[in-house]
Order: sequence, then structure tokens, then C-alpha cells
Amino acid sequence: QWFNKYCSNHGLKIVNPQTLQDIRRKFCHSRVMERFYAMIKNIVHDNQLLIYNVDETSCYSNRKGKIIIPEGKYMPFVGEDQAIGHITAVLCCNAMGEALKPLLILPNLINLPPELKDLQSQCIFTSSPSWLMTSQISLICCIFFVEDINERRQHLAQIQGPKALKQTCILFLDGNKSRINSEALELLYINNIKVIVLPAHSSFIFNSI
Repeated sequence: QWFNKYCSNHGLKIVNPQTLQDIRRKFCHSRVMERFYAMIKNIVHDNQLLIYNVDETSCYSNRKGKIIIPEGKYMPFVGEDQAIGHITAVLCCNAMGEALKPLLILPNLINLPPELKDLQSQCIFTSSPSWLMTSQISLICCIFFVEDINERRQHLAQIQGPKALKQTCILFLDGNKSRINSEALELLYINNIKVIVLPAHSSFIFNSI
């Protein structure tokens, strides 16, 4: 109790420490951030409608539901990959807070389930065996992103004039290995979309999503 009073008298407070991966503590520090901002300050323009950030997030269910079996039968086994449902969402928004359609990666999807068809106007669905981002899905994302950006430029041209059609779009990405796709990068380049890769292990600070 005396220690709590001491802290209170000296403007201190007792809190629980937050965990942080060692690799993040090693690579993400103030010097990295200062160098990064110094590097991009003359690259990034001030048109917030054409500054975008893309990142992935995932969720899964580990609920162990019960099943019904006839009496006297052996207990059935379910593979771990079937017992847990994983979904990865690829999210994209610009500096004004406007979001594009999310792209959802579902595991081992061949045909879209009927219960998800009503969401096709709101989401883009794709699939991979691992439910994770891959270089091929990265290409799919880029195709949809380029289409959205060119439509956005056409809309901006009506407000800002023809110069909006030629203005560079800035796209911030993390360094996930799925970004290594020459077709995707070339597609972005020829559509005047400049990619800026965030410093390693720092997306939890730099990402706006």
C-alpha cells in the first residue's frame, strides 16, 4: 500500500506489461521509423484519395461441436484441418478512410456456399488450400485493385480535372512473401501505382488498417 501511495505522489502508475515479439523489438525502433518517414516524405503526395494501405487479418473457430452417432458405434475422428474453420480477409482502405471491397480467402473452396452468395455484392471470394495469402491470390487482389483505382481516377477527373487521370496512386504493403509476383507488380507499375513496402516486422505500427 505504501508503494501505491509513493507511485501516486510521484506521477507513476502500475500496469501490466504488454507482450511483444523479440523480432519486433529488434527490428522496429525509433531509428527505423525516422529513416522510413524521411525516405517517403518526398515520394508520397497529398491526395489522400489515392493513398492506400492493404493488409490481411485472419480469424478461426476452435469450437468443438458435438455430433450424433448410433449407439454401439466407435467414436468418429475428424481431421484437425476440418475441425477448425479459418478465414483470411484482405482489407484495403485509403487515407480518407474509404474502404474497398474485402477479399475473403476460404479454405478448399470449389463452389461458393449458398449462404454466402448474398454477400457477393459486398465481398470478393477466393480460396487456397492453406486459407493463407499466396502469390496467385496477390495477383487477383492487384487485378481488382487496379480496376477500382482506375474507376476512382475517372471519378476524380470530373472534380479535379484531367490531371487526376495521370496522378500516381500510392500503395503501402508489408513485406509478406506472397507479394513476390512479377505479374502483379508489373500490373501495378503500368497502371501508375507505386508500391512502398513497410519496414520489416513493423506493420503493427505503420499499417493504418
